[in-house]
Amino acid sequence: MEFVLNGNPNASAQERFIALAAGKNENGDARYATFVSPDGVNFTIRKADCIKIIRVDANGGIIWDSNIGQYATYTRIWYNPITGERGGSGLPGAFRWVERRLSTDLMNFSAPVLMSYRDASGNT
Repeated sequence: MEFVLNGNPNASAQERFIALAAGKNENGDARYATFVSPDGVNFTIRKADCIKIIRVDANGGIIWDSNIGQYATYTRIWYNPITGERGGSGLPGAFRWVERRLSTDLMNFSAPVLMSYRDASGNT
């Protein structure tokens, strides 16, 4: 579990630190939980099973994004941009991709949005 200082200016003292952690099953499917802590040592579960991802390939991270005023999680998945299919590393034509989910309360998260980035030439 990785944790960060909570950048939300409205967070309580009990939520000074936040974390996102996953447990995976034998298929690579993950169930994430959010955690909060006043001191960065003693954490309590804020919400279990708040995010479910099929065939995730890495643990995700969570931050307070001050640009949008919400918490944001970033997780890495395998995605085929031609077919739109998500799956494991054996998925034909799949690439590692990043998806983001947003939350205002560390308990309820939006549907995933696939992230795309531009190179120095402006190409995606």
